[in-house]
Amino acid sequence: MNRVVGAVPKGVITEPAPWHIWKIGRNDLRRYVALLGEPEIVVPGSSACVLLFDGALKRRGSWCFQTGWRIDLDRASLEFATDLASDVIVLHMVRFINGRNVAKEYFAVGGDRLRFVRMENEKGEAVQPNGR
Repeated sequence: MNRVVGAVPKGVITEPAPWHIWKIGRNDLRRYVALLGEPEIVVPGSSACVLLFDGALKRRGSWCFQTGWRIDLDRASLEFATDLASDVIVLHMVRFINGRNVAKEYFAVGGDRLRFVRMENEKGEAVQPNGR
């Protein structure tokens, strides 16, 4: 795994560890998506990295980010969103010490890019990234 993933930027405290590897493919274009996560150890919260590889395991892109203020990465899934015509990584979050009500974060994977789509609270309502 380390040979494929290579160097990963440090998260809040440590380097994120591998959580999932998904194989995606549309129109004969094969890609592998690796999700790495760092659990909440101290405030402000957890972090994640998404690494994108082509069929020959050449890295096509990488993105590392904080998952939010006082919320922790609990689990993740990969779904196909027909309205976006894209594979979507869904991060399922849990609150930590009075954290914001962010239950899910959505990221679309397509065209060798990762795009933030939206955050939702426990009721499935959109939440603004800046807390408003």
